[in-house]
Amino acid sequence: MTTAARRPERRSRPRGALTLAVVLYALPAAAQQGAETVPGPVLRLDVTSGVTASDNIDREREPAGTSVLSQTNLRATYDARTRTERLTISGGVQLEFGAYADEEIADPGLKSPFLRVAYQRRTRSAQLSLDAAYSVVDVGRERVEFEDLDGDGDPDDLILDRGTRAATRLGAGLVLGRDGPATYSAELGYADTRYSDTTDPDLNDSVTLTFDQGLSLALTRTTRLLLDLDYRERDEDDAEETFESNIAATVGLSHAWNTGLSVSARLGYSVEEITRTRGGARSTERQDAPVFSMSLSQQRPNGEITASLSRQLGEQGTRTTLRFGRALELPRSSLDASLGITAGESDDDLRLVGNLAYSRPTPRGALTLRLSQQVSSDEDTDILSTTANLGYRHELSRLSQVSLSLGLAATDAVDPDETDRQRTSLQVAYSRRLTEDWNFNLGLRHSTSRETGLDPIIENAVFATVSRRFDLLP
Repeated sequence: MTTAARRPERRSRPRGALTLAVVLYALPAAAQQGAETVPGPVLRLDVTSGVTASDNIDREREPAGTSVLSQTNLRATYDARTRTERLTISGGVQLEFGAYADEEIADPGLKSPFLRVAYQRRTRSAQLSLDAAYSVVDVGRERVEFEDLDGDGDPDDLILDRGTRAATRLGAGLVLGRDGPATYSAELGYADTRYSDTTDPDLNDSVTLTFDQGLSLALTRTTRLLLDLDYRERDEDDAEETFESNIAATVGLSHAWNTGLSVSARLGYSVEEITRTRGGARSTERQDAPVFSMSLSQQRPNGEITASLSRQLGEQGTRTTLRFGRALELPRSSLDASLGITAGESDDDLRLVGNLAYSRPTPRGALTLRLSQQVSSDEDTDILSTTANLGYRHELSRLSQVSLSLGLAATDAVDPDETDRQRTSLQVAYSRRLTEDWNFNLGLRHSTSRETGLDPIIENAVFATVSRRFDLLP
């Protein structure tokens, strides 16, 4: 088995953690200042403890054998609200110990810590929101939550490797003049991702900054003038020290009729710059092009009909997308679907894109289906991302039920020389309510991961857990 060479130690990026600490310190004080009396804050603790037996716990191409681990997940949540404010703090950690296939019984260790703080203040004329999150995950054991994917996620989510990923996310939003003729909105986002002890060359530290702002002016009771300015930059610690920036300015109009029909159109200009180190020298590539978007929606008694046409500028040049959508609320089910075609400068073929979300209650359970296919722009090529999730739940009795979950996530690079990845997962579980507070779960899980030119990674696991929620307040 060939072992990939370890990459040099990456540069330290302390600013993400420092900024997170400042925001976490300031948020509770901001929540208390000028707030009404908190009407019964909620404090709860969720505990899940159990045993997992897996034939490839670390997702390796040549697994060492069966590992048996005891895992306990702790999650605490604090939620306080007033008429105008809300503060939510949640955090948790996993305690793990057991017998690994390739070593003796391991000492207990804490894994996957996370912390999130969210604050929102909303009045009739303004809204302020702040969000901060920090998490550490094991890249090799990370579970893809297929039901949460929307098809345009980061292709790095499908990479399996040794090591950990630490992610810091900060966000702030402001809306002024919500009830007036002039409405201003701004959103600021910061994301810092750092990897430790990884070997895959596609896993690189990165810092992403976004700043979007818009101004909406009422020309008439049903017509508004739209002005938008969006900025994004990404600094990646890869072999070429890539720095990417994109700025787009647009102006548009929106109009709504009393028949339920609304139309909006935007026209603007976008500039994309990518700076890399090649041959020992820094060079900058610049692209610029007109961009536009047009959309219409028609409200119907049983749902909405939509259509859109857009042209955007990314790392691989411009991409034009035409899409139609339909939402349906039926007596026994709901459907939200869209279908379209897209074409880009770096891709000679027309590609199908779309989304489908379907849910149907049954006499003793529920069926859900989600499908998505999107095209996103990557540093080296455009990526066609596909996700699918099928879920079914059936109640056996008032206290027990069985559930089935089947998931697929795949990335297909337009450039045939780039890596394609797929990950599938099948899980069957039995759940039973032991008492009013305790729940028991027993299940089987099978997952397969594939990359172009490499043998698949396969895992089979059996798990059994008990869980309880403790309400500490009120």
